Amino acid sequence: LGDVYKRQVIDGQQRLTTIFMLVALLRDAVAKFESHELEIQQGPTINVLENLGNFLFAMSNDGSFKVYQKFVAHPMISEMFSASIIANPIGIRPPLLKKKYSKPLRDGHAQLEAWIKKELTKQSTNDQKLAFCLDVLGTLEQKVTLLQISTESIPEAFDIFMSLNSTGLPLGPSDLVKTLLFRVLTSGLDNHQREARTKELTGIWQEVLENLSKGDTDQFLRHYLLATQRGKVQKKKIFPIFEQMIRAVPDHLTAVEHAQNILDTILDASMVYEEILTSQSLESSEGKLALDTLFELGASYRVLLLSALDPSTGLSPEQAEKLVLATEAFTMRWNLTGRNAQELETLFQGFANDLRESEKSPAEVIEAMSAANPSDNTVQATFEEQINSTSIVKLILSRVERELIGDDTEIKHQSLHIDWIAPQNPTDSWIATLFPQENEDMTLEYEATVEQWGNKVILKKPVPVPAKAASFLEKSKGNADFLGYETSQFQTTRDIAKLSAWTRQEIKKRNKSIGEAVNRIWNL
Repeated sequence: LGDVYKRQVIDGQQRLTTIFMLVALLRDAVAKFESHELEIQQGPTINVLENLGNFLFAMSNDGSFKVYQKFVAHPMISEMFSASIIANPIGIRPPLLKKKYSKPLRDGHAQLEAWIKKELTKQSTNDQKLAFCLDVLGTLEQKVTLLQISTESIPEAFDIFMSLNSTGLPLGPSDLVKTLLFRVLTSGLDNHQREARTKELTGIWQEVLENLSKGDTDQFLRHYLLATQRGKVQKKKIFPIFEQMIRAVPDHLTAVEHAQNILDTILDASMVYEEILTSQSLESSEGKLALDTLFELGASYRVLLLSALDPSTGLSPEQAEKLVLATEAFTMRWNLTGRNAQELETLFQGFANDLRESEKSPAEVIEAMSAANPSDNTVQATFEEQINSTSIVKLILSRVERELIGDDTEIKHQSLHIDWIAPQNPTDSWIATLFPQENEDMTLEYEATVEQWGNKVILKKPVPVPAKAASFLEKSKGNADFLGYETSQFQTTRDIAKLSAWTRQEIKKRNKSIGEAVNRIWNL
């Protein structure tokens, strides 16, 4: 179309993407109709498919008769948007890529497609369907207002964008960091150079996002800052800190070289982060299991491991594994005993910077963890209390099972099911079983007792509802609804079936044995 006809969107990119996607979906629907022409009373016949196409495409004015898209989406999604949504429905279009950065686009596409299908089913004739599609198109063409602002430079456009966006939905820190980096890295380029460079930079940022497919980009940037500098880093401070970093250009570098170094460092750190999140940082089964467990326990451990597992820190594989195992044990004990989460993050930040700055060796970091580690008695005491988190119960009991049988095979605890030996919902017979000498109403005491660790077992399959309140003998031996504990795949569950009765004393014994096992498994 020629540069004179091109305009860059500085605010409203998502709105325009949605509008053009809606028209493309209407076009796809009309293409399947038995007729594309709508006859208007006392008026000309309207080719609705042609009108929808004219909204999406324009003919070149340079005599080449080439057809161009009127709208090009954000560089992050532009290729798939053009190939999978805007392209005319001739032949087979590629499906939308299932990438993290494309999820909003895929979700919006599915919602719009469902809405069009729903609305078209309300129309009984082909003409009514065509009229509906034409009406939507008319609304978009006549009711949507575009504001054109002429600027002398990209920085000026950036400033206008920040002003316009200040009253709308705020951008996340990662959006602002990316925008500022791109702005610096494309400064001084002409339009064609800027387009090519932006495409290249977008590819790098896509790689960062792909590395963070199991995480959050803003959280990653915050953890990166914590791992590389001292002092608190609140979410709202992420962009100001990066802005200060980007503008603090060393004397021996240009602003572009400095910004490129920062972008390269972010990319490298995202690769380390990905290996942490996907448990690929260590080769051994014990190391992978520790990383899997840490993923279940929180996120602050990533601050320490971002430094520990960074190749530039120089740890050997053996040092890295010892540190990860120690971090797992420390985090588990800290969480079980209800210690302060912010204090844990602060400790990990200190350890991360000590490692990165060679202030402490891995062995000295582990020694510092040991000094702050909750004692065995403190951990043991937590297993006399109620536990309402089924996920942590499955995690702990599966690891206790693994230790008991001495098998290194990982048990996928996420797929397990928990059964309350004495059922959660009290029955007269079960209250009498746990409180045989009491004449008072023991409902509250019963409800507190059954939520203790010792009253819970892991199973491969859920217990059918009718069997949940069965007697202890039926649960052990099984009945028509349930095979029973004695046939369980888990030794810890089969051991329950060896008992002749289930009492409060047995629950207390099991509380104690689980706590002892935890102290053995997660011991610094």
